[in-house]
Amino acid sequence: MWLVYLLVGIVAAGGFFLLPLVGAQIILYDLIGFSATVATLVGVYVNCPVHPLPWYVFAFALLILVTGEVIWTYCESFLGVETPYPSIADAGSGSKADNKLEE
Repeated sequence: MWLVYLLVGIVAAGGFFLLPLVGAQIILYDLIGFSATVATLVGVYVNCPVHPLPWYVFAFALLILVTGEVIWTYCESFLGVETPYPSIADAGSGSKADNKLEE
């Protein structure tokens, strides 16, 4: 099952660069992020680890990260508004906060 996810991920990551529209690239980027959260949860369900809590925490962290990216993307790309710093998007996406600090 993980091999199928890996192959689909490779195709999606390669397809990212072939998409003609930036908006389509952004949506695919966010979908890949959400798929990592789902894949982690499916992996916990299928493999039934002895200590699943760290995996649930990891999945929750991925969800927070991707949610921050989606909020930032929505504000910047679809609303055309520069996201203020700090904003709700910074709660999940540290990479954008780092970019703002460099300016």
